[in-house]
Amino acid sequence: MNNSSVATGALDISGPAWPMVELHCHLEGAITPEDAWSAAAELGIQLPWSSLGELDKAISLPDRSCSLKEWAPIFDAWRGLFSSPELIASLTRKLMARYRAIGCRHVELRFNPIFIARLAGISEDTVVKAVAGALAGLQGMSANLIVLATRHRGTGEAVQAADVAVRNRHMGVVGFDLAGQEIGHPAADYAEAFEIARRAGLRLTAHAGEESGPESIRAALDILGAERIGHGLTLGQDASLLQEVARRQIPLEMCPISNCRTGVTANVAQHPVVQYLRAGVKVTLNSDDPGLFGTTLRDEWQQVQQALSPSDAEMRALVWNGVDAAFLSDSDRALLRSRIEADFVALDADALETKR
Repeated sequence: MNNSSVATGALDISGPAWPMVELHCHLEGAITPEDAWSAAAELGIQLPWSSLGELDKAISLPDRSCSLKEWAPIFDAWRGLFSSPELIASLTRKLMARYRAIGCRHVELRFNPIFIARLAGISEDTVVKAVAGALAGLQGMSANLIVLATRHRGTGEAVQAADVAVRNRHMGVVGFDLAGQEIGHPAADYAEAFEIARRAGLRLTAHAGEESGPESIRAALDILGAERIGHGLTLGQDASLLQEVARRQIPLEMCPISNCRTGVTANVAQHPVVQYLRAGVKVTLNSDDPGLFGTTLRDEWQQVQQALSPSDAEMRALVWNGVDAAFLSDSDRALLRSRIEADFVALDADALETKR
């Protein structure tokens, strides 16, 4: 971990000067009602809602905590948002612009191209091409794509998703993921899909330990060969597994606000993100579905800082963990590292100047 910048105390992370890395963001859950409405207007596409208010109500989760099952009608409403490659590309561009505006230096955007293809009535490859095309020409930041399979949509579709990921590596697809309902859908059922992705050289991550116990994390590691774990909230329930994950430096893609909004943890103050970091786990901080929640990656950082009081060094460690865990080539990682190092140098210089 590169931690050469000197911590200055009481870090100000409120503005874009604080650099961030996003490793766990679902395209389908990141679209905001405002971006969808404006994108459709720009393209002259009629959405199936009469106003932005109706759209907001249709695709946003309520302010209270809600179970994962309550997402079903929300995702049913997404049909109107993915009606063409042009709209998919526009939504992705707007999402990346929002990330750039809040100081994010690298994004790994995951999505289910089979799900979106069926909504839009186009091919899976066309979906990937539309998303990838929207990432071209990014300034001051980088982005990669992760194709995911959804557990409760069946093992056959998971194999199909792995095939889509493999044949679109030239479009910037670098990884393969497994998401969806853990309960009743054991990791072993998806071993074939992960083997297809692994043989092709794709990097592997899997949602685990979100709504199930640490046995789900163990299965993702041992059966699927996951290099990173999405969420991993219940890791601490198995002390030996926690020690192993820390020793092997297996990154956790943790998403505190998401876990609160879906009711799997009571509040950010009780989230184990800092506890695991202090136990030596390579924890990263991510936003999951910011469009559904009405949040941003910046909100994740601010709530963790306010509720859990990590030290300045721990805050910086969360950033560098994201750099280390990103599915990047050595050269691309070196570029990301240099950008974030420069951000920290500038941030520290500003802090010293303010103290004078």
